Amino acid sequence: MRRTSKGGFPIKFMLFMILLVLIIPAVIYVHPRIIGVDNAYIVLSGSMKPAIYPGDLVFARAVNPQDIIEGDIVVANMSSSFYTHRVIEKIDSGENILFRLKGDANEDPDPSYIEESQIIGKVALILPTRYFYTKSSYLVFVLIPLVLLVFYQVFKIYMILTYNPNKRRRKRGVAALIFRNSRNRHTPILDTTVLLLLMILLVSTAWFMLPRFASNNLGSFYDKESLSVSAKAGEWKNPSTVTCFIVPNNTTYYLGDLIIITGSVSPIHQKVNLTLKYTINGSEITQRISTDSAGTYSYVQKLDQQGTWKIEVKWDGNRYYYGASCKELSFKVLNITEG
Repeated sequence: MRRTSKGGFPIKFMLFMILLVLIIPAVIYVHPRIIGVDNAYIVLSGSMKPAIYPGDLVFARAVNPQDIIEGDIVVANMSSSFYTHRVIEKIDSGENILFRLKGDANEDPDPSYIEESQIIGKVALILPTRYFYTKSSYLVFVLIPLVLLVFYQVFKIYMILTYNPNKRRRKRGVAALIFRNSRNRHTPILDTTVLLLLMILLVSTAWFMLPRFASNNLGSFYDKESLSVSAKAGEWKNPSTVTCFIVPNNTTYYLGDLIIITGSVSPIHQKVNLTLKYTINGSEITQRISTDSAGTYSYVQKLDQQGTWKIEVKWDGNRYYYGASCKELSFKVLNITEG
């Protein structure tokens, strides 16, 4: 007569439910069309708190820009990167639609309007997977399964070493020790409980690595309130971008004209120092400027020298983000008599 474990089923059922909690969001993230949406993104910054937190999954559905209204949360494409902000203004000129976006946690709106072609989709669902990146989640999904797996395997090894085969000796190979055999009463190394623990560790590790791949490098995303468990054995960093525009946007100006040099640092960084570099006829001049609470900057420059001007804005980065610089802008300044 075969013996059955009465206490094993509840443990296996609990492990199976934990595994489902980890796997279901991952499957939806990889195949968002399962729930009727077009794209899925993992949020890396806290600009939309409290509606969306770092680590949350957002699912966007492609819609007609005409159907987007103020108050909708959209996914937009800016400088080959995606971000999620709320629409606060919509301008329809008849030929094109412009949108002004703003993060709920930001004091100021985004520095520039975006065109309808930059709208990827409207957010249809927010899945609060941020809990996967908290201390308690790390404890439940990684540390506890790892400790259980180690102790469980130590117990199994003890059973193998103390097994007395004198009553009925059989030849047992490696396969007999790893997998349970109906004709072998020896304690197996690999059973359902071990498989569940291993799968939980595998999927939970994938979840903790997901933000690093979502940011297109092997750096972890950073949010001081949500990411309390981060790798300390190496300075992994995220990429950043710096944009730069000139208002008014011309290729030729005249002596005495005033221009506004404006742009932003993405992800949003408040009150950080930037280096504004001018190259005028081969001579370099640098100026220190800083971003505001929305991560944007603005500087008024009087064009007091004629010739070829080149402008570049650079951020040195910090502990969590690599530095970046904008594309160099070039224009000419003429004497009024040359015009």
